[in-house]
Amino acid sequence: MSRVRCRTCKGEYDTTTADGLPYMHVCPPVRAIKVRHADGTREIVAPEAVVATDEQIAEIYLPRKQGRDERPDLENRDARGVPRIKAEGRGVTPIPDDVVPIVGLPDAV
Repeated sequence: MSRVRCRTCKGEYDTTTADGLPYMHVCPPVRAIKVRHADGTREIVAPEAVVATDEQIAEIYLPRKQGRDERPDLENRDARGVPRIKAEGRGVTPIPDDVVPIVGLPDAV
């Protein structure tokens, strides 16, 4: 297995699953809030941009700009006939095997 970091969404993942199948990463969508401002105008904003006077109309998810989609594009093949991935996004960066994330240990250095 090899680990990589998606340069678009910053997600980290193994390129193969535990049972040896290839893992096909797709960047998750971006969460946004549709609001009605106090003056009656409507806008789609980042969740942290909602202010107390805004009426929240809906939570929506928008496609990620330059998102990576590693699922095979059966209509787009290379010279050998192998399907290319649907969207390269900003690419991936390999993560060295000796880098192990520390999870759930807030007091660790």
